[in-house]
Amino acid sequence: MKLEDMISLREYISPKELSPGRAVLAMSPKVMQHPAARSLATLATVKSRPEAGLLNAKLNILSKCLEVDYDTNIITEDDLNTYLSGQDMPQVEKAAVKVAALLGVPLDA
Repeated sequence: MKLEDMISLREYISPKELSPGRAVLAMSPKVMQHPAARSLATLATVKSRPEAGLLNAKLNILSKCLEVDYDTNIITEDDLNTYLSGQDMPQVEKAAVKVAALLGVPLDA
């Protein structure tokens, strides 16, 4: 996935609950219309990736939420907030790279 696509996906993701080590993200069904949505398919099968900071992930199809427990030593709540709603593009890009690694979404070089 291109970094620009990862950033544009923010339009379809909103924080439902954010706290240190835990995030519940509401996912709009419209995300499936995004050209890069196939890269998100791994979210349905990946449960943990401790080396990237992902301790547990659960995609709840009924509530349209992604529940993520993460290692705050690798990614912080501020990183998630910056990715989801930041306005400073250089900072958003850095946060998007961290979030992509957390979720196991490979970014193009």
